[in-house]
Amino acid sequence: MKKLLLAILVTLSLNAGDNVVVGAGVYSHTQPYKGMGEKVIPTPVFFFDNALFYARWAQFGVYFLGDKKDDLSWGFSLTAQPNPYGYSSSDSSYLIGMEDRKSSWEGGIDFIMESKKGWFELTYFHDILGVTQSNSYVAQVGTTFHLGDFRFDPIAVARYNDSKYNNYYYGVRANEATFSRAYYEAKGAMVATAQTYITYPISKHFVIISNFRADYLGSEISKSSITDTNARYSGMLSIAYKFSYSKTKDYFFGR
Repeated sequence: MKKLLLAILVTLSLNAGDNVVVGAGVYSHTQPYKGMGEKVIPTPVFFFDNALFYARWAQFGVYFLGDKKDDLSWGFSLTAQPNPYGYSSSDSSYLIGMEDRKSSWEGGIDFIMESKKGWFELTYFHDILGVTQSNSYVAQVGTTFHLGDFRFDPIAVARYNDSKYNNYYYGVRANEATFSRAYYEAKGAMVATAQTYITYPISKHFVIISNFRADYLGSEISKSSITDTNARYSGMLSIAYKFSYSKTKDYFFGR
């Protein structure tokens, strides 16, 4: 993993003219756990794709098969991204006595197809750090349109997390159960997501990038005795520098 990330960073530095977007911002997200507030953290911003390596905000990868053309491009890649979810038992009074649930990294195989009208992506992820030992399957579709100087990238996502994933983050083990926190074993479930990136240029090279995302988590999560909602919301606001300039398709938004 360290070698892959190093290779990507080297490629970014050597291809600064190939539609690289680099910036920083703040990222916030809610969690479905009872009594847990919103988390706000600083985040770097990277968007880059040169048909060999890519960086799509927090997702990184290297293509091993594909074809890149103006009218239709497709590619298979090895990919990895952080799984930022998890909690400490001190995050909420409802979680006291629970074992901490750690964040992790997930990696796998990605297929993406892009045309002038939009793009479609399928990804298989496995927990590569062994935290959850889980598997997830993701299907995404998106498009791009412009309204004046504003660029919009709406995206719809369907993600299936298996029972190991859901049990780790939303289950309650026998030794964690109390009178007010029932034992719970979750099955695999689908997460449906709607999100959009909104971009606005403030100069020839600087842009403001925002992201708004809503996840519907499904009944297997909302039925847990430590959750009180079936929705999770997140957003990002950043300022970024584009090493090349175009008002149309000059970089490829990630998922």
